[in-house]
Amino acid sequence: MPHLVIRRNGVVENRISFAAELSIGRQGDVVISDARVSRQHARILPVEDGRFVIEKLSAQNLVHLNGQAIEREYLNDHDEIAIGDTMLTFELKALPVPDAAEAGSAGTDVTRRGVKTFEQEDDESHLADTLRGLLIQAKESQVEQQSAVQARKDSETLVVAGGPGSAAPSPREAHPGVAAEGKSGLPIYLIVAGGAILLLIALMALL
Repeated sequence: MPHLVIRRNGVVENRISFAAELSIGRQGDVVISDARVSRQHARILPVEDGRFVIEKLSAQNLVHLNGQAIEREYLNDHDEIAIGDTMLTFELKALPVPDAAEAGSAGTDVTRRGVKTFEQEDDESHLADTLRGLLIQAKESQVEQQSAVQARKDSETLVVAGGPGSAAPSPREAHPGVAAEGKSGLPIYLIVAGGAILLLIALMALL
């Protein structure tokens, strides 16, 4: 389906698709607010063989097609129509919009400039939630380890106060629910923090 790309001062203001007659002027299907534009300035209409023509309707104001003043002319793909200060480009086919796969595989500027697919946004959201959870776990593990260290100090203080015959319970016996270290011998909060850093690196790779 053909369409018009409407520009003013080099800026695209609108894009209008049409299949039947299209009126252009201060009134009509395409409204141009310009003192040099008539109420019924021009029209585009279909003719034989699926082609389109543009006709000037105004007796006072001009229509330029590719820089030439015209009364009635056939339109071809990418023809430029000037009415007042407005430029209208006639295009037979709409510009293709690349889908997510094309944008990613072709390496276009669209993806590189920050337009992300829904799948990328979901992955990043999931990674961010996991990272937040791991950081919270690391903080809790650090607090637990500090509690275990303090409990060990308290136990040692009790041994000194109770005399040489007193036996101090081990940290695990005194606080069986607190594990200061993981199976690898490293503090739990360091293990969790390391996993969080790996997830952060994966998140940054997606950006």
